[in-house]
Parts: sequence; C-alpha cells; structure tokens
Amino acid sequence: MYFGTTPNLIPFLMKKVVFKIILGSALVFSCWLGSCSQPTEKPQNDISQTEKPKLNQIENSEQETEWKEMEDYHFLMAETFHPAEEKDFEPIRTKAEELAKSAETWQNAIPPPAFDRPEIKEKIALLAQESRELANFIQTKPTDEVLFKKLNALHDRFHEVMGTCQHNEHDKHEQHKH
Repeated sequence: MYFGTTPNLIPFLMKKVVFKIILGSALVFSCWLGSCSQPTEKPQNDISQTEKPKLNQIENSEQETEWKEMEDYHFLMAETFHPAEEKDFEPIRTKAEELAKSAETWQNAIPPPAFDRPEIKEKIALLAQESRELANFIQTKPTDEVLFKKLNALHDRFHEVMGTCQHNEHDKHEQHKH
C-alpha cells in the first residue's frame, strides 16, 4: 500500500463544516435571544458596519476555495479506493464509470478563481484520461491485484491534483494521509 504524504483535504473540509455550524449556531442563538428580549423602539443590528466587510471577506474566500466537482470526485475516490485497500473491489468495479464521468465533469467545470491555473487544469485532464482508462480496463475483468495497482496509480494522480490545488492555496492545509 502507498502511504506517501499528500495534501489533507479532510481537515480543510472539516474546518469549513465547523465554521458553518458555528455561524449557524450563532444565528440561531441570536434569534433566540431576540425573541426573549423586550422589543425596542429601534431594531438592533447583530453585525456592526465594521464587521460586515470582514464577514463578506470570509464568505468570499470560502466560495473561492470550494469546488463542488473536486469534492464530488474526492467522495467517489474515497468510496472506491478505501474498500479496495481492504480487498473489497466491488465498489470500484461498479462505480468506475461514475468515477470517470465525475472526472470528466470536473475537467469541464469552470474552476473557482483560486484554482484557475494551467498546471491544475493539466493535472485534472490527466486524471480524467486515467479515470476513463480505468473504467475501460475494468470491462476486461482484470484480477483484483492488477486492478488495485491501476486504482492505486489513479489515487496517486488524484493526490497530485490535490497537491497542486493546495500548493496554489499557499499550503495552508495539513498533509492528507489515507
């Protein structure tokens, strides 16, 4: 098995989820406080005028680093690769076509500004090509051992793409290990 160091997307995604939970909780709490307090003559703004630009900057920065197609492909890769590591090849055999289509969708998607770079596009094109090759290869009914070698190579390619994307974000995320 390959255990090389590669960028860690999970803490990055978790940070976004936690941020959204905290933001949502703060909103619910402030609404609850508002319903418990006495009405005032003038409605109070929860966010000051100086805080609004900061909040907008945080939201815009998250939107620039979110890429639905990348997350969709990552989900399918995890759903197929991790079972194969445990000698369960049914997921990759049944979802290889879906994985290839997801890579093609990602390749044809308009990238967020943070990811709109030629080197990222080139690596995604290779990933799409190799995902399609794997889907076609599975039609030949290869042995599990040979299939795992090709899937592992595709998994490594995916992490090359992720590394390029995260390097593009100035390496602000932790290393990803499977």
